[in-house]
Amino acid sequence: MRMRRRTRTVAVAVAVAVVAVLGTFGVRQLRHADAGSAATVTQTRRVLPAAQRPAAPVLDGRTLTGARLSTADWQGKIIVVNFWGSWCAPCRKEAPALRRISAESYAQGVRFVGVDIRDSQANGSSFEKDHRITYPSFDDPDATLSLRFHALAPQATPSTYVFDRMGRIAAVFFGATTYDELNSAVELVVEKG
Repeated sequence: MRMRRRTRTVAVAVAVAVVAVLGTFGVRQLRHADAGSAATVTQTRRVLPAAQRPAAPVLDGRTLTGARLSTADWQGKIIVVNFWGSWCAPCRKEAPALRRISAESYAQGVRFVGVDIRDSQANGSSFEKDHRITYPSFDDPDATLSLRFHALAPQATPSTYVFDRMGRIAAVFFGATTYDELNSAVELVVEKG
C-alpha cells in the first residue's frame, strides 16, 4: 500500500513539474491502458515558443537492427522522436501517421527516430515490420533514454517530441497524436524554426 501511495506521489510530482514547464494548454484527460493499467493520465500537446525551448537531449545507443545511432549525427536537422512499445494500442493507431509524415518531410530535413521502450527486440522488430516503419528505432527495454528529458520526460506511451534545427525541444505530445496535429507542428518548425 505504501509503495502504491509513493508511486502516485511521484507521478503527481512529475506531472506538476511538466505543467510548470509547459504551462497550461491543450490538456485533455484520457483513459490510458499502459501495459494493463487503466490509470488516467494527462494528454498534452504543445508547440513551444522559440524563447522557451529547452535544450534537447542527445539520444544514442543501439537500434532494433543492432546498428549504432546518435541524434548528434543529425545536427542542423529537425528531429521527431517517438516513444512507443509494441504492447501499446495507441502506438499502433498512430504508427501510419508517423510513417506518412516521416516520408513527406524527409526532403525538408526532418529525421524521425523511434524509441521502443519496455519491450523485447523481437516484438519491436515485428511491430516495425507490421506497420512498415522505415525510420530507425532505439532498442530501450529499460526506458533509460526517457530519463534524459528530465522534467519533460514522457508522461504517457506514446509520447512524441519535435527538436528544432538548433537542438531544442520545439514541440511535445504526451499521449497519441494524429497526422494533423503532428504534421502541423513539424511544418511550423520547418517554416519558422
